[in-house]
Amino acid sequence: MSKETRLTYERSFSQLRAGWDMGLARKKTHYVMRAAGLYCMRKELRQLLRESKKILKNGITGSESHTDRAKLYGEKIAQAAKLLRRIEDFKGLAWGNISDKQAHFHERSHKKKAATDEQLKKFYEAAKRSQFHDAFQLIEFTGARPQELEKGIRVELVKRNDSLALRCTIEGVKCDGKKKGLDIRSVEIPFPQHASIDIKRRWHDLAHKAKSGLVVRVDKTEKQTAGQRITNAFKTTSKTAGVDVAAYSLRHRFSAQAKQSNKGDAIAVALALGHQTTKTQEHYGRAKRGGADVSPVQVVGIDLDIAQIRGATTKAGPPTHIREHSAFSKVVKSTSTPPPKPKPKGMRL
Repeated sequence: MSKETRLTYERSFSQLRAGWDMGLARKKTHYVMRAAGLYCMRKELRQLLRESKKILKNGITGSESHTDRAKLYGEKIAQAAKLLRRIEDFKGLAWGNISDKQAHFHERSHKKKAATDEQLKKFYEAAKRSQFHDAFQLIEFTGARPQELEKGIRVELVKRNDSLALRCTIEGVKCDGKKKGLDIRSVEIPFPQHASIDIKRRWHDLAHKAKSGLVVRVDKTEKQTAGQRITNAFKTTSKTAGVDVAAYSLRHRFSAQAKQSNKGDAIAVALALGHQTTKTQEHYGRAKRGGADVSPVQVVGIDLDIAQIRGATTKAGPPTHIREHSAFSKVVKSTSTPPPKPKPKGMRL
């Protein structure tokens, strides 16, 4: 268990002891509180058992008698038995029940919807002075996962087809050997000519900063990961703006734009989203989701030599006009893991 998780559990357990109201919490909070309570109470139980074992192991000293030692041991065992009953009662609470299911559905569902232009206009008005302003913009234009900003996203201004484009290089966080996501991906966003004026301004803002080299990174703290900091920043800013915008509603928006600009090419969309399989994108924003409420922005997923996309596609690969083979060493200075060998077509991994 990581240090951040332990700290989260300890903070949650303190809230439980202070009188946490289960009825007002969401299902996800129920899960965290249950895990925190079991972890901390089991930790106390192990400590009591260690102390009772130490009592038996140590010899009698001074005026202490066998009766005193047995009494002390009995008290520790009684405390452990009482705590064990508390743990069983705690596990038996109605953790799956949610008093306000409609509020929970609303809280959960907005993260699966593409953020609209009108929502983003209000959101960025409230985010003008936020230290995460650049991070918000990058998540909008690249669909990056919040935790990926801990490793940093590099932004460059490049030329493509006689026009300028933002090239963003992202190191994935779902590259844990379970074939969930790409280790690294690169996305290009040409100037959005057909988008709203606000989106054009945000693109120009990033382009101006990228001229002198731009790497956007969010550091973790002792109590929070980079992903948690950004998620909380989204919650705070959205509350101030009076809109429902989360990091993943921007990722769904990016997915809708990627599918619109790469019609019929599932592999190109997978490259842009950082997926290792074309199946995963079915759960993300569709090309027509939001209709006219989501401005069209062209998204180009760069086909790196290391990218191995699995799954069905209507084409053999990304269109030739957006295919670009880049050496892995040009993107990452060093790596100890060789790129995977391509599998024959039809073979399941």
